[in-house]
Amino acid sequence: MAVIFMDGFDHYAKADLLKRWTSNSNLSMDVGSAFARGPSGQGISIPNTGQPPPKKSFGNNYTAGLLGFAFQGSGASFASRTLCQIWDGTTEQCSIKTNASSVLVVTQGSTVKATGTTVLSASTWYYVEFKFTIHQSTGIAQVKLNGAAEIASTGSLDLTGTANNYFNGIGLSENNAGITFFYVDDIYLLDTTTGDNTDFLGPVRCVALAPAAPGTTTAWTPNGGTNYGAVSEAYQDGDTSFNQSSTANQIDTFVMQDLPADAGSVYAVQSIITARQDAGAARTIAPVLRPAATDRVGTTVALSTTYQMLTQVYDLNPEDTAAWATTDVASLELGYKLIS
Repeated sequence: MAVIFMDGFDHYAKADLLKRWTSNSNLSMDVGSAFARGPSGQGISIPNTGQPPPKKSFGNNYTAGLLGFAFQGSGASFASRTLCQIWDGTTEQCSIKTNASSVLVVTQGSTVKATGTTVLSASTWYYVEFKFTIHQSTGIAQVKLNGAAEIASTGSLDLTGTANNYFNGIGLSENNAGITFFYVDDIYLLDTTTGDNTDFLGPVRCVALAPAAPGTTTAWTPNGGTNYGAVSEAYQDGDTSFNQSSTANQIDTFVMQDLPADAGSVYAVQSIITARQDAGAARTIAPVLRPAATDRVGTTVALSTTYQMLTQVYDLNPEDTAAWATTDVASLELGYKLIS
């Protein structure tokens, strides 16, 4: 698998950020449609408060990656800003910033490793893609801006702030004095060493599709109303409405909303299940994709007693292990299975 992480922020409210992001002590950060890059959906707004930015940590170490995201900064200038960081634990390996001329630069610590040419403007949406290999002497950096080459592939770099030639986390917009707000949307992160998505995807959109109708199987019990109705809200509502099961192997699947009319290529599909263990015994569940006539059960995860957003990314259609087509998504059912 090549897609490590993706997020379009469409499927949760501000209070849900820590269900997907590892840390966010910036309590003023917000989620909403006013911060979205496109005509629909949501983005996040990171105000300049001097507090640490949102960070996402992963359970694995990766030697090479490709991070893409849309961003917009509001303020008098886009000079000398931090856009994103690549982390090893709590130490930054390398970053994308702007210099005093509002031009993108790849940095390691305070050292500029590579410089672009485009002068960025405030209050303008851009899509940056940063392809990198983490190494103390053979590190590689390459940057695209709005799908066009901005920094050519540059090798023989030291892109490490630690003794390790890998990364295991990303961060966004660190302490950007001078920018009133920093908006971010449509993030993707690849492991470029394996799988089917290993190179630039271009300025993509991460679109959230909610359940639109009952699927083939609806075995779990709603706390009121109907099984489908308990999970059809745009943003999860905790214990207000839910489906529950204590019977192993019970499955719910749902017909999902349609892709936007202008959707083109589908690079990956991600299941997102918000769930928790109740007062009973420890529970494990797994996502279920039903692309055609067969339930395809994903990786089993253990539940916490508090709500989590459990995700699994599918680079390929599990029905035929081929690349996704828009018609595959149109017929897709998604749900979950109680394993134990």
